[in-house]
Amino acid sequence: MMKKAIVIFLSVLSVNVYASSYQVYGKLKDQDSKQAVEFATIAVEGFESNKMITALISDSKGEFSFKIEPGKYTLTIRCMGYKQIMETIRVVDKDLFLKTIVMTAENKILDAVSVVASSYNEQYDRSIQVVTKQFKASSTNVSDLLSKIRGIDIDPLDNAVSVNNDKKVLILLNGLKKEQAYVKNLSPDRVSRIEITRNPTGQYISDGYTSVINIILKKNYSGYDLYFEEKGLYSLNKSNGDDRLFNNRAAFNFTYTIKKINVYGSYSNMKSNTNLFVENRKYMGNNSLIKQAVSDVPNLQKDGLSNTFLLGTDLFINARQSISLETNMIFSP
Repeated sequence: MMKKAIVIFLSVLSVNVYASSYQVYGKLKDQDSKQAVEFATIAVEGFESNKMITALISDSKGEFSFKIEPGKYTLTIRCMGYKQIMETIRVVDKDLFLKTIVMTAENKILDAVSVVASSYNEQYDRSIQVVTKQFKASSTNVSDLLSKIRGIDIDPLDNAVSVNNDKKVLILLNGLKKEQAYVKNLSPDRVSRIEITRNPTGQYISDGYTSVINIILKKNYSGYDLYFEEKGLYSLNKSNGDDRLFNNRAAFNFTYTIKKINVYGSYSNMKSNTNLFVENRKYMGNNSLIKQAVSDVPNLQKDGLSNTFLLGTDLFINARQSISLETNMIFSP
């Protein structure tokens, strides 16, 4: 009996030892410019099994990290405009700090040809839509661009974005969180590409997001944008009582970029006037016993004007550092 207990104890102990995991840190940079390679895809596979373990994206500093159990793995690194890299790593009994991985740019002429041939690239961890002249035709803002991508829908009333019919979507601008209305109303001329991650990892999962859309802007862009939008929902059959207006939304956005400074702001308002007719009915079987109008139903009556003000600025120090300030004020009943 004692021998069996010892065997069981050792078995449990060995499982705990091998179940421990360690952190792997890495960094990517451009061979020519020595600048960080941001938003590259890093796929981690088992060296012998070729089984996908995890996938992640480098941040704005070109850095990435992931936690994994001891073993031998293959890293496949991809980024648009660069040659693919495959690295073999071995995790033993401590955290692993990789040497800086240098990425080499693809031939620019070949890149231009491939973009014209197919501006949409479907990868195992994300989709990439390059914003070409043909793709952005007839588009007035980023929302219009998103509506052209397969699997993405835009609600015509509130501009809410859904991916595969799920609205738990995070929209980033160059990997950073920004006020959503500002991002959606940016000019298509500013956008270089759009990356959609449908199964995000890490912090995004814990925050409850099922998809992440990253809007990548063109570098060294200078210019200004003005955008105005007006949307209204009206009742033509008096379903809103004597009030024809259900709600009306007006928005104004401006963005001014010169060299390393970006200034943006917006104002929007939402006028709601909901006065739905409500009846109170009681039934016994299929027979209606009581039927009367209900005049006081607070949850179905709303009359108010909401105002939102936004002002922000970005100062780009270099490829690795930037300072962003943003303030958002909402006045609502």
